[in-house]
Order: sequence, then structure tokens, then C-alpha cells
Amino acid sequence: MDQELLIIELISAKPKIIKMAKRTAKAETVKLLSWIVLSSLFFFGVASLVYRMMKETVHSIQAGQRLSDLYHVSWLIGGGLVFFLSLLLILSWVKYVRLTRHFDQWISQRADYFLHTSPVFHDDRYLYFEKTVRNRAFRIEKSDCQLLLHSLDNEPIYIGQRKSGFGLSSIHIFLQEPELKKVTSTHGYSIQPKVRIGALLAGICLIGLAGVVYYGKYGSPGMSSSRMNAMTHMSMPSTSSATAERTTSEGLLADPKQTVQFTTQQVNDLQLDKTAQNLYMTTDSGKTWTFVPIASDWLRFGDYTLTSGTVPEGFWMDKTYDVSADFSWFIYSSDNENIWLLSSRDNGKTWQKSLVSQHAHNVRYRKANFFDGSGVLVYSTDSGMSAETLHIYTTRDEGETWTNS
Repeated sequence: MDQELLIIELISAKPKIIKMAKRTAKAETVKLLSWIVLSSLFFFGVASLVYRMMKETVHSIQAGQRLSDLYHVSWLIGGGLVFFLSLLLILSWVKYVRLTRHFDQWISQRADYFLHTSPVFHDDRYLYFEKTVRNRAFRIEKSDCQLLLHSLDNEPIYIGQRKSGFGLSSIHIFLQEPELKKVTSTHGYSIQPKVRIGALLAGICLIGLAGVVYYGKYGSPGMSSSRMNAMTHMSMPSTSSATAERTTSEGLLADPKQTVQFTTQQVNDLQLDKTAQNLYMTTDSGKTWTFVPIASDWLRFGDYTLTSGTVPEGFWMDKTYDVSADFSWFIYSSDNENIWLLSSRDNGKTWQKSLVSQHAHNVRYRKANFFDGSGVLVYSTDSGMSAETLHIYTTRDEGETWTNS
């Protein structure tokens, strides 16, 4: 059969070809929509549920950041996968619409390929097609083939569905020899598409699982939290040991009973003795200096960074403390977990501390203000991806007790 005759024969079978193309498009739609729904449920629904459940159990800055990063990566992967599957769905229907509206052109472009791409052998389940210049070897399941028509010289012309990845398929029309060789070995031909897709998805899942385990164990910098903490302690051994030795039974620092002198232009001021790393305050323009029983790094707990950059040593965020003769107070944390308020109502002669919040991880912004015995303390925690969660506490007894608002 020559090419022009084949085109004429196929144009006469247009209704049957379009019917199969429509059935194929509908089947692809069902498969792709199923993949979209399952992907959305897993990457958006399940990931969000797991994230909310695990967020309540995380008690360290590193673990919280990693959990947040994995959650957003899950959304990113899910969004990309849904977009890709939606694109395949659109392309499937574009292909069908193009076939129906430009059927004659579609046949003319593929007639030569259909004419010279016929099965070379078969087994009990498949018809096998050999490799050509434009295509690699492939196979079509016999259950997906049907007799399209008999030509004028009584040659049978068949139509089938050639499977490809992601459950998609394309129409293939071919002529079949009456006596086709039957074989038992099909070495060199592609494996079944379903097996190939399953293997691909399994590989992606295994790689993703390995990445999650590695990331959760070692963190983004490539080291575990314990190793990071160990390196931190190695880099600052003197400060940690000195602070531990100076801590009293109340959890505050013991007064070293040293006389210091700083220069200040303010009536009320706070200064850092950089040699001993001690804090001192004055309420009389620097004539006398009173020891503050907390460490400098306690006052700078959490992520001590503003929009302009990290706050330099010896400087503090506004409204994180206040110094006055009748009421001085400081927001601090000695363990980056519990937030305390240290206060004095007698110009630093005695100090009282009160617990504001427990398990406050990833703290960044923090401020407080007091007025007529009442007060409000606000701090934010890093939620990942430049997002922060705001926490508000109030007091009616000058900071002795706090209520989460």
C-alpha cells in the first residue's frame, strides 16, 4: 500500500479514530486528575497536618528551623508537581482538539510513519515494534488494539494505544502481516510503562526520604545540633564556665564587688564592662554604678538581629530594658528557652525575677512597657521563610505575674 492510498483509507475511518482519541483523552484526564488530587492531599494536606503536630513538640531553634524549611520545601515540591501534572492535562486535551479540528493534516503528517512502523513480532500479550530513525523500539498491548478497517486490497489496518510516561498514551495506526513471528524473549525492548513509572516514583520517594532523614539528623549546615552546640561551647569556653561559676542559688550572677567607672552623658544608663563581661547601671549621671546580676548574653538571647544588622556588643534593642531609681527592669533568658523579667524597685539594692514565658524558641523581636503598675511584653518567634509569630503577655502587678493574652 502506498502513502496516498493509506491517507484516503484513514480519512474514511475518521469517526472511529476520533472516537478512540476521545476515549484516550478521557482516560488520561481521570489518571492525571487522580494524580493531582493525591499529590495535593499528600504535599499540602498531610504535610500541613504533620507540620502542625510536630511544631508543638519542637524545643530547639535548629529543629524548629529545619521543620519549617522541610514544610515549605514540601509545598514547593507539591506546587511544582501539581503544575506539571496540570500542564500534562492541558497538553492532552490540546492534542485531542488539534486532532479533531485538523484531522486531514494530522493524518498527512503521520501517514509515512504509520506505513513504515509495523510490528515485527509478538508474544501472548504484546505487539513489538522495532526501532526507527525517529523512535526507539516500543510495544503495544494487544488489548489496546482493534481492527480499524480493511483496505481496498483487503489489507487489515489496526489502531492501538502506545503507552508513555505518567499514564499518557498516543494513537498508533499500523498494518500487520498475516503471519507474525511469535517469540518468548523480548530482550532490548522497553519495560512496561507502569513498572517504569512505579520505579521512578519509588526512587524519588527513597531519595526524598533519605534527604529528610539526613537533613533532620545533620541540619542544613551538614552537622547535627549536638555537634553545633559542641562547636559553640568550644568557641566560647571561658564565658560559659565563668557564668556557671558566678551563678547564685536564685539563678542570678553574684556581685563581684568591684568598683567601676564609666563615662556617660545620660542620667539613667546601662554599660558593659567588656573585661569582666558584667553589666552596670547608673541613675545619677555616672556618679555611682550598680551591678546588674545578669550576663550580657542573657540580655541578648535568641536572634539579636535588627533590619539594619546584628546589634553590636555593648548595645541593646530599644525597650528590652529600662533603668530608673524607682523601677528598673530587664528582659532576659539564660537558656534561650525561658523568658524572665528582672526588676528592682530600690535602685538595684535588691532584685526580683519573674517567669514570663516557657519554651520560647527562635526568639527575635522583643519589647516591654510599663505604666501605672500594669505592663505589656511582646516577643516574636521565627516561623521560617521570613515569617514570625507574635506572643503578647500582660501584667497588672509590675511584672510579678504574667498572663498570655
